[in-house]
Amino acid sequence: MDPEKILPAAFLMGLSALVVGVYALTPGVAPNPGHTLDSVAPPASCLAGQIIKWNGIDWTCAAESGGGDITGVSAGSGLTGGGTSGDVTLNVGAGTGISVATDSVALAYPTKSCPAGQAIRSFNLGVTTAPTCINIPSSAICTWSGKTYSTGASCFTNVDAFAGPSCCSNTCQADGSWSGSCPGIGNGFCPGSVNLCGT
Repeated sequence: MDPEKILPAAFLMGLSALVVGVYALTPGVAPNPGHTLDSVAPPASCLAGQIIKWNGIDWTCAAESGGGDITGVSAGSGLTGGGTSGDVTLNVGAGTGISVATDSVALAYPTKSCPAGQAIRSFNLGVTTAPTCINIPSSAICTWSGKTYSTGASCFTNVDAFAGPSCCSNTCQADGSWSGSCPGIGNGFCPGSVNLCGT
């Protein structure tokens, strides 16, 4: 046999087998063993949000499932934000008496003030009413003849009135004034044992 004729013959035999194999996968014709192209081909089109799934018999379009059971994030008390899809954010909500900044949360103290000589004792957050003020104790707010006296301190003075001499008592008040009572110690001038004002 001519060697030059052997190779073309072998090539033709392989080509025939290849052609037969290709035609064996013609739509509607099932190879043995195997499936038709119609049964293994993916669906022509799927809707948005669907993926191709194998149901055991055919390829079908179906919605994607799985990946968790959270369907939404709701903002609880004192929070804002949330959502049911995508990336969501929760924020601390500013409210009565609360100040919220980018990186901090603090109590929002109102601007309050008291008269001179007094201090704030208490107030309510988030309201405009005046605070409760108290007097600031002072060790020397009353004076008598150059001498200073603290709130509540008492001293006596001799008063020679028309009705006769009296020893009058005087008490230092928180506003710097004096309140007096005559006679403070019976009638007559003050005895030497009492504290005379300004001495």
